[in-house]
Amino acid sequence: EMSASLVGSEMCIRDRLQIVAEAIKMDGGKKLEISGHTDDVGSERYNLGLSERRAAAVKAQLIEFGVPADRIVTRGFGKSQPRRTYSTNANEEERDEARKENRRAEMYLDF
Repeated sequence: EMSASLVGSEMCIRDRLQIVAEAIKMDGGKKLEISGHTDDVGSERYNLGLSERRAAAVKAQLIEFGVPADRIVTRGFGKSQPRRTYSTNANEEERDEARKENRRAEMYLDF
C-alpha cells in the first residue's frame, strides 16, 4: 500500500511545515488549502482516497504545530492533476521519475 504519511527527507518536510505553521499563526486571517495528489498506479477510487489521506497527513502535522484546524481545508485530487506526464514509450526510469513527482501535497495560502 502506498503511504499517505510524511516520507522522504522527513526532517526537511517537518521543518518546512513548521515555517508554514508559524506564518499562518502570525496572521489570524490566513486560510490554507492543502491538495493531495497521486501517481497513475492504481484505481481512480484508491488514488482519490490516498490523495485525501495525504492532504490530511499534512493538515495533522500543521495542527500539531499549533495551526487551528478550522483554518485548513484539504482536498484530494487522486491522479487527475499530474505535475509531470510521460509517453507510453517512456523507459522505466522516466516513468518512475514522473510518478515520484506526481505523489505530492501542495499548499495554497490565502493572503
